[in-house]
Amino acid sequence: MNNRQYISISICFLIIISLTIYFFVTPVLTNAKSVTIVLDAGHGGSDPGARGPGGLKESAVNLSVVLKLKQLLEKAGARVYLTRSGNYYVSLKQRAAIANKVGATRYISIHHNSASSSLVNGTETFISRRASRTAYDLAYKVQKSLVGVLKKTNRGVKRAGFYVITYSRMPAILIEPSFISNPAQAAQLRSPAYQAREAAAIFAGLRDHMRLSRSYDKLGIEGSSLESTSLYFPHVIDKKSVWRSYISLTSSQQCEATLNFYNSSGNLINQSLRAVEANKRYTYYPKDLIGRDFDGSVVITSTKPLVGNLRLSNRNCLGTMTSQVPSSSISFAHVVDIKRKHTSIVSINNTGDTDTLTTIKLYKNNGVLVKEKTISLSPHRRYSFYPRKLSGKNFDGNIIIQANTSSITGYLGQYNINRKGFGMIGNPSSANDVYFPNVSDGRVWNSFVSIRNQSNALNPISIDFYNNANTLIISKQKSIPVNGAYSFYPRRLTKLSFDGFIVVRGNDLISACMGQTYAKKSSLGLVEAGTSSNQLNFTDLRDGAGWIGLTSIINTDTTAVSIDNSFYNSDGSLFKNYSYNLAPLLRYGISPFANFGSSFSGSAKITNPNSAILGTYSQSN
Repeated sequence: MNNRQYISISICFLIIISLTIYFFVTPVLTNAKSVTIVLDAGHGGSDPGARGPGGLKESAVNLSVVLKLKQLLEKAGARVYLTRSGNYYVSLKQRAAIANKVGATRYISIHHNSASSSLVNGTETFISRRASRTAYDLAYKVQKSLVGVLKKTNRGVKRAGFYVITYSRMPAILIEPSFISNPAQAAQLRSPAYQAREAAAIFAGLRDHMRLSRSYDKLGIEGSSLESTSLYFPHVIDKKSVWRSYISLTSSQQCEATLNFYNSSGNLINQSLRAVEANKRYTYYPKDLIGRDFDGSVVITSTKPLVGNLRLSNRNCLGTMTSQVPSSSISFAHVVDIKRKHTSIVSINNTGDTDTLTTIKLYKNNGVLVKEKTISLSPHRRYSFYPRKLSGKNFDGNIIIQANTSSITGYLGQYNINRKGFGMIGNPSSANDVYFPNVSDGRVWNSFVSIRNQSNALNPISIDFYNNANTLIISKQKSIPVNGAYSFYPRRLTKLSFDGFIVVRGNDLISACMGQTYAKKSSLGLVEAGTSSNQLNFTDLRDGAGWIGLTSIINTDTTAVSIDNSFYNSDGSLFKNYSYNLAPLLRYGISPFANFGSSFSGSAKITNPNSAILGTYSQSN
């Protein structure tokens, strides 16, 4: 081979590589606010499309999926137009003209397939014969998402001359997620939950293709899984432009609950009395309840014990941790506030009826005091601060807050811009033993644990790592100085990928928290019971239809205990009852969708007679 031939082949090779990168690797970056999407529900009116068993009309299924997809896209900040919003006829020419007139960014036509044989099944996506690389990227990612979620035969991305995708002047695809002529798939298509799965899968592919910056992508959960007649949420923001928050309540008994809304100055601005039926889940958005943007604290009192969670969502990755029981001392074992990497905000709320003198102390992890500040909090007033601003420099350490009355509650919100999904759990109060029932630290999941010494002397601690088979893998010892903290990644400490639970035992009082990230999901929320109890309650459990929810329970007793799980639909009706025996220091996890084979949205009550269970609930969407 001479030099000229070698150079020619090399140039050809580089051109092929460049085209490959251009067509298949180059990302499509889009700001959601600039996105206009036209959704086309195939057929309609005098044209019902294909018919499935029992007279199921394709046109009706197409429209149902389109309407569900529209909600997801609008929540992401996109502008959405429909070629039809009801059961009426629209010509193919009119459909393409609508997309061209509004200057759509993308055109998505949704159909459901049919074949002469009822055995044919699968998912396929079409692009026009002259489709651009952008259209192919869109089709490829939507097809991949649909196949991954629906688990149907992958019939691939194909080219065709369909009018609507040929004459639309923007990247366009026509999707056939399922076969309406297949009896099994037709039965699924009758279910709103399955239609929602199709919509969620299409949205996920579209989001991956366009890198949509969702307005309310990240999820933090605060609250407790233990019942009480008083619930405290010290940091609540519900502003549609940036934040959304909602409160979920449930009770095992019929009762009345009063929701008290205080602004950050401590003024009561709204009070709402609500009837609560047994085992029924209630959800309230503060902004909708009081009729305007809200930024303050919420106190809920009830005639009978109830349990509640607050969920906050924001554009950033968010982990939250709160103290639910008013106290004179709150500590946060791991606080990071570093410019362009992490942002943390701490809020303190005085729940009492008199002024309280409160001292905030920021410590390095070696116990050295960085900053101390004393403030006076009037009744129900909230005080918030960023540790970096308070200390005047980047902060990575722990915080203790002490008051002269037992009336303060606290909140820690932490954003990690380098992670996709971030959740935090922990106990801001003091204890000798702390349990983390569900810890994973490997390729997909990453977890870190932080422990703070709450005593006035050097505090030796033992960290015990158990796998899911109740086998002690390794035990590590560490001494923590006064006001110091110790943080670790389980994988690094054990020298292996870890999936199990951790027990931290202090010679004296400690507080601890765990942060967890999930690389494959866009958001992660965690909530736990801080102490062992005979009953745990998770008020807002969602699993399936775009959500993944998992409860993890650990037996903290020295003997086996009987566990009873009752899952209730949001209307209070019993969804499923499930019982099992749990050996000492053994973890058991339940995912309603995986365990029972159907999507679930409701609440869960987990009981045992020995007051020996502790649990967490994690949720991602």
